[in-house]
Amino acid sequence: MLRFILSILVLISVHFSGNAQSNEIDSLQNYIRNLPEDSIKVDKMLELSSIYFGSAPAKAIIVANNAKRLAIKLGYHKGVAYALKNVGIAYYYQGETVEALTSWQKSLAVFDSINFQVGVANILSNIGAIHYNEGGYSKALDYYLRSLKVSEEIKDTLRIVTALTNIGAVYVDKKATQNQALEYSLKALELSELIDQKDAIATASVNIGEIYLEQNDDKQALLYFQKSQDAMERTDGAVYVMISISKVYTKRKEYDKALQKINEALEIADQLNAKPNKSHALYEKAVIYGHLKDYPTSVKFYRAVIALAKEINELKDLQKAYAGLQGTYAQTGRYDSAYKYQTLMVAAKDSLFNIETQRLLANQLFNFQIEKKQNEINLLKKDQELQTLDIEKQKIIRNLVIAGFVSVIIFLFIAVLQKRNISKEKDRSEKLLLNILPFEIAEELKEKGNSEARDFNQVTVLFTDFIAFTELSEKLSAKELVTEINYYFKAFDNVVSKYKIEKIKTIGDAYMAAGGVPVPHPDSVKNVVLAALEMQEIVAQNKLNSNESNALNLFSMRTGIHTGPVVAGIVGVKKFQYDIWGDTVNTASRMESSCEAGKVNISGATYEIIKDSPELEFEHRGKIEAKGKGKLDMYFVRKKSG
Repeated sequence: MLRFILSILVLISVHFSGNAQSNEIDSLQNYIRNLPEDSIKVDKMLELSSIYFGSAPAKAIIVANNAKRLAIKLGYHKGVAYALKNVGIAYYYQGETVEALTSWQKSLAVFDSINFQVGVANILSNIGAIHYNEGGYSKALDYYLRSLKVSEEIKDTLRIVTALTNIGAVYVDKKATQNQALEYSLKALELSELIDQKDAIATASVNIGEIYLEQNDDKQALLYFQKSQDAMERTDGAVYVMISISKVYTKRKEYDKALQKINEALEIADQLNAKPNKSHALYEKAVIYGHLKDYPTSVKFYRAVIALAKEINELKDLQKAYAGLQGTYAQTGRYDSAYKYQTLMVAAKDSLFNIETQRLLANQLFNFQIEKKQNEINLLKKDQELQTLDIEKQKIIRNLVIAGFVSVIIFLFIAVLQKRNISKEKDRSEKLLLNILPFEIAEELKEKGNSEARDFNQVTVLFTDFIAFTELSEKLSAKELVTEINYYFKAFDNVVSKYKIEKIKTIGDAYMAAGGVPVPHPDSVKNVVLAALEMQEIVAQNKLNSNESNALNLFSMRTGIHTGPVVAGIVGVKKFQYDIWGDTVNTASRMESSCEAGKVNISGATYEIIKDSPELEFEHRGKIEAKGKGKLDMYFVRKKSG
């Protein structure tokens, strides 16, 4: 079933090509640089971030976060909400669904607080789409229904259509709820025709056609498929619909019409280079010739499907083509060939099963990560609830004072306040513990009351340090200095979370992290290097985007990495800190102090582990004197260009 989610990608995508995009970005950056700090500048920064969505989502996040900071400074709440939305979209493009969902939940909270219902409806639909794509149909349905309710309240017809179509998509996944799917899809079509929205008409019509086809109502299926094709014209979506029409004709044994429609589909697929739909069309053509008992032609098209499916890694079509050849050869008495393709079909089926298993595991991981993020999301909602609760309490207090129950009111107020404070302190303690310690160590500490130090054979330690920090501190006020350093360290925290490595601590202007603790991971070495490169990119990007007068222009950074054994555990009894010790830590620090501005310097030990990484390239620096270590092999590392 096709789905019509305008809110995530269709309405916000900005399409440029090559030099045109580069010129647009340069022009917009120059325009933004000369704007005063007001809401117009925030909006233009958001426009710039949206240009980066498809080509450079990491840059989109940086620009959107800069816009958010300015919007917060100005008290421009709508700008804050849209900045959070853009951050979520950029994460969505990167495949970071948990981070996307978290940003959108924050955006929703801001839209809610200013009662901007257009934004609320939009974000609810986005969040629903995330849950749908992750297999959380119940949660998706809840968000879609809420989006529908808000859209109806503000009489936004296009968003109503989007919500109705999405709800229909959830219901159609189960045969028992197909009548509900049909009901919502028909409503979506009616409204789409009312506003003459071609894309929406096409999507609703094909969805209705598929439901009728599933219910064996060929006449109605054909009617709605044709309506969809008329609205789509010559697009990739039209190819999909033509294949569906061909299936109806095949089911009716009207093979001439089926072939005519499938040939039209193939012609358009070739023009658009729409290979997935071309693969589907070739398969249907092979099936039609099989019904006509023209087995040589059927075999020819099954083989064409196999070639194309392998090229584009379309395993479902590959499995179906193998099954088609197995059946065809069995019918013609060529049992050796039938057995061969049966074996290939089983292998393809196993591959599909493995992919589905991986998807299910990914869904479980997604749900686990969402639960970890839920406290943060709940806090946003709780703030709004507490504001409402405070207003209600004030009304109660006023009424009871008038009635002469001052003492009772004071007692109740204190009791409620104490209960709330206890609950807030408990939540704060849980959050604080997880901010200080890794999740696994925190759980061990809560369960046993202590955590023993452990030896790790292979841990990759990262150090960053800002160059000439002492001199910079003389040029900035203490408040400015702390603000700027905090900006970078927050960004670095996001990076280490992204690459599943552990922040150890900050020491002045130095930042320390490690991969492989407290849980070893086979990709930890490469992940630490990628994290270091992204940290340098953040510093470089901010120097590029900031005004000349901005303090961010002053900062340059060295980064050093070394891999080896460490001891890791909790330090202290009053103020817990998870820390690591050993010569590996000292060597990593020497890698950093021996680095150059804007680069990432790794040791020979780290290089030997990741030297075959296809996305990285290395520059051997030779043996360089390191304080207290003698001469050590060092390498600069960077991402391969292109």
